[in-house]
Amino acid sequence: MMPRELAGVLIKAQHHCRSDHKTYRGMRLPAIEHEYILIWERRGVVMLAALKDIGEKLKGRASGTWKNIVKLALMELGGTASLQALYDQVSRGAPARIQLNPHWKAKVRQTLQLLPDVQPLEAGSWGFTTS
Repeated sequence: MMPRELAGVLIKAQHHCRSDHKTYRGMRLPAIEHEYILIWERRGVVMLAALKDIGEKLKGRASGTWKNIVKLALMELGGTASLQALYDQVSRGAPARIQLNPHWKAKVRQTLQLLPDVQPLEAGSWGFTTS
């Protein structure tokens, strides 16, 4: 928490908890009847830089599975693409993931066949279904 500063503290009372009526054997401290919510704020960070960091983290989460990687690549290519264009886009979008799988091109082809909203358009070309 060093680069951040405390912006506020909220104290929330606990009402009607199941544990209110339970006696715990050997409990020396009183039951907790409230919780603290700490709000931290970054100081001195340019808003666009913070948004870029958030966007990169979200993109990393969205591109975690092969289905998400392939769908994201197809979306970035406008919804239709040749296999070679998909390979190029996947290699740019998920370089760490393809290093883990030496047969990643076969995985991309397999994933294309498993996606319900993607279909082959012509030989070596795939796109999202229009229905």
